[in-house]
Amino acid sequence: GKRISVEVTDTPVRDVLHLIADQSGANLIIAEEIKGNITLKLRQLPWDQALHLIMKAKNLGYARQGSVLRIAPLQALVDEAKAARDALDSSRNAQPLKLRVIPVSYARATDLVGQVGKFKSARGTVEADARTGSLIITDIIENIERITNLVKALDTPPLQVLIEAKIVEAAESFSKSFGINWQMGG
Repeated sequence: GKRISVEVTDTPVRDVLHLIADQSGANLIIAEEIKGNITLKLRQLPWDQALHLIMKAKNLGYARQGSVLRIAPLQALVDEAKAARDALDSSRNAQPLKLRVIPVSYARATDLVGQVGKFKSARGTVEADARTGSLIITDIIENIERITNLVKALDTPPLQVLIEAKIVEAAESFSKSFGINWQMGG
């Protein structure tokens, strides 16, 4: 980023962050919980590196939302991320389970169960039907699509080598039967 110089003594962190935002032209939102003072002297340092150093010294973090950086205490950001992850998990758990049968042409269905089983949800199941050579998948539609794409990528024909041979038998009498005479006379 743009190089800035900052020198402050026992100044509120919020004011230093505002100063960096003004000098760099960055869009910052600073959480209410950020308090305390800081003393620093930085010369010709990229603004993003200066911001990172201040956040590290005060146990702060940021979340990027478009072109805006939201600065908050690190623990608050971790809690928000965990809450978002929990909300996503609960919405996935609320989705109905679907069933899909995927035919397998070249690979063994029993071999694929272990490989694609890593992509199912906790409620999902993956089973192999050896008789038809198919995978039976029960899961949410998002995971079924992911597993289907993986099976298409893994179910490829094995490499084959084509060997073709011709056996030719030639005899001296063979050329004479065509009427060719290779002798030269004077």
